[in-house]
Amino acid sequence: PELQVLNKAIEIQDRISTASTTQFFLPTIGIRGQVNNTFYRGGAGSEFNPITIPGIGQIQIGAPPKDFSWNVGLTLSLPLFEGAARFAEVEQASIELKKLNIQKESLQTQLELAVRSALHLSGSSFAGMIQAKISAESSLKNLDIVINMYSAGFASITELLDAQNAALQAELLATSSQFDFLIDMMNVQRSIGEFIFTYDVDEREAFINRLEEYFDLNKNK
Repeated sequence: PELQVLNKAIEIQDRISTASTTQFFLPTIGIRGQVNNTFYRGGAGSEFNPITIPGIGQIQIGAPPKDFSWNVGLTLSLPLFEGAARFAEVEQASIELKKLNIQKESLQTQLELAVRSALHLSGSSFAGMIQAKISAESSLKNLDIVINMYSAGFASITELLDAQNAALQAELLATSSQFDFLIDMMNVQRSIGEFIFTYDVDEREAFINRLEEYFDLNKNK
């Protein structure tokens, strides 16, 4: 899970770094428009009447404004003179990306060590579980022998109680070793980021077979 989170962070930071770089070349485009419409015009000065000049006649000075007008403007700008700020953004994004990649490499190393450690512990607990099972079976066989000897008068009640206690302790140890192995196996699955209860039957058997092969190869190490 930790590696998945870090991979997602690297993906996001890579996009940020790419966006910071492309800002040097992408223009900023703006468009604006304006429409004017005069619905009514009246009052003093709203009309432009001609004036009469002796010897010349009537002359029209000025003209009433148009009732309807419009204009459209388009702007295009390139970030050519933002140098320092843009370079700082790109450099910062690049540094953050490198930092995340270093963290990923470190985490991968830690996870590899964790997997190896978990496998080693599970191998030890697996061997302990097998040995505890053998001991429990031997204790039960010994208890049967002591019971028969006690019935025949060749063993004392103390020997019988000792055999019963030994068999009980061996059985408890075998059960405890099974739980220890299951806990170690959960740690193995967590360290690899997968859990076998999500597998189908074939995948689960293949996973268990690989573990058994690993335990067989490393049981004497």
